[in-house]
Amino acid sequence: MKKNLLTLLLLVALNSLATAAVLDPVVISTRITAAFPIEMNSLDPYLLTANVSTAATNASITAVNFTIDGVEYAATNPVVSQYDYWWTPSSFGTHSISITAVDSDGNSSNFTSTVNVANPTADRTIQTFENALIDWSSLGSQWAYGTFTMPQSVGIYENIVANFSVSCPSVSGGCDDWDRLCWVQIQNSAGEWVELIRYITPYGIGCNHTIDVTDFESLLQGNVPFRVYIDTWGTGGWNINLNLEYIQGTPTYKYSSVNEIWEGYYNFGDLSNLQPVPVKTVVIPANTSAMNFRLITTGHGWGSNNTSNAAEFYYAVHKLKINDITNASLNQTLWRFCNPNPDNCNGQLGNWQYNRAGWCPGAISTPYQYDLSSYIPLGNFQFSYIFKETYRDYCNASNPNCVSGVNCADCNDGYNPYYRVGGYMIYKGDQPIPTLATNNPTKENYSVQVYPNSTSDIFHVKLDKPWNTIVVTLHTVSGEAIKNYHFKTTEELNAFDFNVSGLSAGMYFIKVYNSSFSYSDKILVK
Repeated sequence: MKKNLLTLLLLVALNSLATAAVLDPVVISTRITAAFPIEMNSLDPYLLTANVSTAATNASITAVNFTIDGVEYAATNPVVSQYDYWWTPSSFGTHSISITAVDSDGNSSNFTSTVNVANPTADRTIQTFENALIDWSSLGSQWAYGTFTMPQSVGIYENIVANFSVSCPSVSGGCDDWDRLCWVQIQNSAGEWVELIRYITPYGIGCNHTIDVTDFESLLQGNVPFRVYIDTWGTGGWNINLNLEYIQGTPTYKYSSVNEIWEGYYNFGDLSNLQPVPVKTVVIPANTSAMNFRLITTGHGWGSNNTSNAAEFYYAVHKLKINDITNASLNQTLWRFCNPNPDNCNGQLGNWQYNRAGWCPGAISTPYQYDLSSYIPLGNFQFSYIFKETYRDYCNASNPNCVSGVNCADCNDGYNPYYRVGGYMIYKGDQPIPTLATNNPTKENYSVQVYPNSTSDIFHVKLDKPWNTIVVTLHTVSGEAIKNYHFKTTEELNAFDFNVSGLSAGMYFIKVYNSSFSYSDKILVK
């Protein structure tokens, strides 16, 4: 009898836990951490953020409140799922902070922590990735993920320096033999991914690199998700190391904010769309005293089927326009001299020494910086990025006069020139700067189907959710990209016939990706 009673009580308890899980779908995540004090020279406003969501069907978040030392304050300025509160501490010392969120079904959740507000102490070095492995052969992945705890502060760090290195792992092939596109991203409080570093791996050796990332100081606070991507395949991999040095000093401005303008892949010289980068409205938030635009562009695709060997080996001058007005000081000369290597990454194999469009093997791509402070009095403005207007990729399926075997080896080759673009506006001021929304989506779970996965001619790719700017690449087993396709919508991708009838029989890799998601698989050509 006692055994049956205990079993009954256990079942009731388990059922209650399951019910609670179903009835409590509100989730709160926050950057706030007790691991570091909030350091400041005087009692200044500090941004508290909470990312809040609910899994309840058809429900929405209706209230988010911050309770500090027993006093409740309503969150302000919701952007995507981010809720803010600018808190001015009443004193140095320990404070209690709790966050409460409620959805429209009445479900709620709570987060509680304590923080210490303190005067600055010393410079800090924070280790993030340490020998993190990226290797397709052993892991089947081109990504490394981690969440790391950063210092919290207002106006005490003059510089933040990222020390990034790659080394040869203990895997088959060791270091990858090829120059691979790589980037490091951090996630902001709204769940959007922001590019911290653009990098191209060296040919077969490890190297060390340094770059100033002070522009991203507002995002490098508290608990921060990081991820690293390397376009590596079956010819070795990489160990990744990244630390950040926070160097104390007096910054010109106490506050800053980052807003994405462009992020993605854009065809170059495509006759069907010669200027694919969308015109954006730049919103200048309150309290902005200075602003700069941080632009990273790298050119990819080259060979006999790309007019003038573009985009990797093509010298081009692009333009930035404000309200459709060109200013020569905003031109971008997209070219890097690679010999000597700009990051002193010496001893490489391969053709590392040739100059390239915005990058070099074994080097961080230095961002182009534009001081736009003089445009602040204009208020919000239209911002355009104009690729070199005279360039045409004539060996391209979009060219009606392209004839395979006559004026081009293969008009449908697909490996056409393109640029990867990352552009961020950095706002600065001595008063708190409101958060702005971007269009950079969070990492979601997508379903991608490649079928039939054994074919002698046609295969298809099916994506289950709407995307814009989709890239599909086909690679040899050594990782060489032999086909490259760009699609504007999911519908366009799903309707496309991928024809591999001209390829030799064997195993190939296929990759489907945009700026926030990547899917890789194998495909057998018979």
